[in-house]
Amino acid sequence: MGLGIWSMHYIGMLAFSMPVPMFYDPPTVFLSLLAAIAASAVALFTVSRKRMGAWQVVLGSICMGSGIAAMHYIGMAALRVSARVSYNSWLVLASILLAVTISLVALLLTFRVREEKKTTWRKIVSALAMGSAIPVMHYTGMWAASFTPSGSLVDHSHAASISSIGITAIAVSSLLALTLVVVTAFVDRLLSAQRAVATR
Repeated sequence: MGLGIWSMHYIGMLAFSMPVPMFYDPPTVFLSLLAAIAASAVALFTVSRKRMGAWQVVLGSICMGSGIAAMHYIGMAALRVSARVSYNSWLVLASILLAVTISLVALLLTFRVREEKKTTWRKIVSALAMGSAIPVMHYTGMWAASFTPSGSLVDHSHAASISSIGITAIAVSSLLALTLVVVTAFVDRLLSAQRAVATR
């Protein structure tokens, strides 16, 4: 899940073009991945509890939404480009509030459908809600950013560019990891059902 959030940001950044080369600082990119993983961990911990009170939902959505926002803005801090980046404070705040609000809805929906064994429209809606928190936050955050040409030289000695091939590798590896998780969860549920039948 963390990989999915993280790869969405960098695939989205590939769609963003400027008339100057764009590079990224690898340690900061890795830090943004950790933020995405932390946000996912909070979300999964919240919905895996036996009971989920109001304060747990609110706290979980704040942590998850803030984690998604942190991933985005840390990822933007990793950008190395010959331009000065400034942000509209109100739009930054709006991007964080949107991420938190959509995360709140997604956590509530996911908690309610977690015991459903078949794919239902409620599961699909909860997946869409959770997934929409990421691009909505990302593009609101990009709307908040302004790039002003700068004559100063940027140190590219330790920076890396992300090509279409690199983005493809990120997307494919993320999809493979997510597929592995889904298959593992399905097999685990199948084995649990077989054990339950065997003990009867």
